[in-house]
Amino acid sequence: MQSIFGTDGIRGRFNEEITYSLAYKVGYALGSSLEKKSPIIIGRDTRISGDILLQAITQGINDSGKKFINLGICTTPAIPFLIKREKLSSGIMISASHNPPEYNGIKIFDHNGEKITKYFENKIQKLIEESNRNISVPTKVIPRDTNKELIDIYIKSLIETMCGENLSGLKIILDTCYGSAATCAKKIFQSLGADVKVINNSKNGLKINMNCGSTNLEPLKKALRESPADMGFSFDGDADRVIGIDSKGNVLDGDHMLFLWGRELMEQKILTNNLLVSTQMANLGFEKAWKKIGGTLYRTDVGDKHVYDAIKKKEQF
Repeated sequence: MQSIFGTDGIRGRFNEEITYSLAYKVGYALGSSLEKKSPIIIGRDTRISGDILLQAITQGINDSGKKFINLGICTTPAIPFLIKREKLSSGIMISASHNPPEYNGIKIFDHNGEKITKYFENKIQKLIEESNRNISVPTKVIPRDTNKELIDIYIKSLIETMCGENLSGLKIILDTCYGSAATCAKKIFQSLGADVKVINNSKNGLKINMNCGSTNLEPLKKALRESPADMGFSFDGDADRVIGIDSKGNVLDGDHMLFLWGRELMEQKILTNNLLVSTQMANLGFEKAWKKIGGTLYRTDVGDKHVYDAIKKKEQF
């Protein structure tokens, strides 16, 4: 059996590569593999198939003898944050990130809030291959109670990272692309004092990432032309990716943001070894500009877990 894991978890079209039976087996295999007895936290984006996959995964976790916490619709970064804060055994995000509505995926995090290792992926894969149970989709999807208290804790933590910074006087437009960011982005920016306008802000799993969000900036550009603002941000379906646009319509992608953030930290003399970590996809112009001001760029394979692993290793030197 070919590995079900790609560069960022399991991903594919619902009812083709990603089936109810596979999701059940993932839940069962994960629950069976964990030594810690604390619950597994689960979140999802707005896709219609998310509820069905949630039921499959939680059924598998229950049958393995483990407990779970349903976070409901949330951003992917909420999962690792809450795993660490609440000392949970693991976490799952049901999302296909920036892909269209017919896709879905399963991202798995360990007890440290980190993407699971290749070794652990292989362990889960082996358990799935050995399973001869094929679970069919139930006729009725049972609603799962959501833990709103933990979502509020996560939102509060994001606001606190600004250390009292006030965005009063700034006009900001957000495109939440009918996805996870629709649950919290407006509230967070308003709490910081910004004058906020939001587009594509309903939790609509049929429209998620469709002609909007980080993969299509035209709606945000149009909104900035019609309602001039200082800046705009466009998220993807699970809000772990964002593209910025300034007041003049210039696009600020990940390379731009990393350069600006790195330069700020360098000027404050708090950037270790003046080092930035990115992937092989990083723009050569970004690398040249960064080196020109005295920085060093280290490239990894594509995938956020590779970037994170490199950051951890570099911090040791």
